[in-house]
Amino acid sequence: MKKLARNAILIGKPVVFDGDIRSIDPLLIESMTNYVETSRARMVAILPLKEKMHLKPAGKTSDDSTEIEARVFGVLIAELFRNHDVTPEMPRNCRIVADQIQSALYPAIQHHRLPFRRSLTVVARVKEFLQGKRLLAAACILAMVALTVIGLSTIPVRYRVACEGVLVPVNRQNVYAPWDAVVREIMVVDGAPVNKGDVLLKLESEILNADLVAAEVAVEESQKLVESLNATIASARRSQAEEQFIELQGELGKAEVELRGNAEYLKVIQGRIKSLSVRATRSGIASGFQIRDQLLRRPVSRGDQLLAVSDPDGPWQLELEIEEFKAGHVTRAFVESSEPLKVEYILATQVEKLSSASLVRVAQQVDLSNEGTGYVLHAIADVPPFPATPSYIGAEVFAKIETGDRAIGYVLFGDIIDFLRRTLWI
Repeated sequence: MKKLARNAILIGKPVVFDGDIRSIDPLLIESMTNYVETSRARMVAILPLKEKMHLKPAGKTSDDSTEIEARVFGVLIAELFRNHDVTPEMPRNCRIVADQIQSALYPAIQHHRLPFRRSLTVVARVKEFLQGKRLLAAACILAMVALTVIGLSTIPVRYRVACEGVLVPVNRQNVYAPWDAVVREIMVVDGAPVNKGDVLLKLESEILNADLVAAEVAVEESQKLVESLNATIASARRSQAEEQFIELQGELGKAEVELRGNAEYLKVIQGRIKSLSVRATRSGIASGFQIRDQLLRRPVSRGDQLLAVSDPDGPWQLELEIEEFKAGHVTRAFVESSEPLKVEYILATQVEKLSSASLVRVAQQVDLSNEGTGYVLHAIADVPPFPATPSYIGAEVFAKIETGDRAIGYVLFGDIIDFLRRTLWI
């Protein structure tokens, strides 16, 4: 049927097959024969469906016009399967049906070809919907939305950057492991007072002990070599063996240099072993949690924090970590403000109380957080005097830093706006 229809479109004229193949156009004979054999139809009428016809002027000065041949865009195929159904009126009736189909189908095709048809359909439906009172209601809603957007983008309010941190005394000493070692002895307990110079704990390193033995042996051998060369030089001087004396003087110089190097290395090893007795560099209290259970006979690496010595009676401060994408607000406000920025915070151990502090220092660059989970901007805020206890040391705080006025829309939805900026930026 598709092949027959394509060939009929090329002809562009009505075709009626009533059993006599000789009356068919030669272009359709093969396709019509194949179709009739397959469908077993007794009569087949093929009527072209044409586009709307229009007139073209015949000349510049004449009113005469000629009709342009309309393009065929489809065909109507009608068929009958019983001989007694075939009547002389059938072709005319089919033509009437074809005219009706053509009148309806061609405008539908033209409508389907319109650019932006779906968008225009939506606009038309909206326009149709907004009739009468609905139009007034829609205008009021749009006005309210516009006023809301203008208000959100122009009304200024305080913008505060949220961050987290810890509360710690200003006067404190973090005690770190000076070398890879094992904690052999602990001299303090949690919350115990310590004085400057007191031994806090003792470490032991098998590597340093082995290095000490090797350095002592090297120094001893170097000393014996120097003593032996001095005795040989004295003998050569007495026997007046000048060449031997000069050669021995050179060997003695090398041996003395080697002795001094071994002695310096021995001092370094002795200093490292001495540092394994960790001492307090200030007076205060030992702060930590179950220091003995956590550290005794445990291996530690160089740079690991073991405990801290803090002075709870002195001033306190907040050590804050500001998320990287919020750092710009704090840095800009800190530089532009002539006074320290106000910080409001609550302690995780005292959430019912709101306290205030003053931001006094901001790092010059972002760095890894203390947990190593991401990049943050470190900052310090001074805390006014308050009755703090040793149990407050290292307490987590939730703080907000005032950074000036921003549009209320950004204050309410700033996190969402920044997220979209970071993820959708090209």
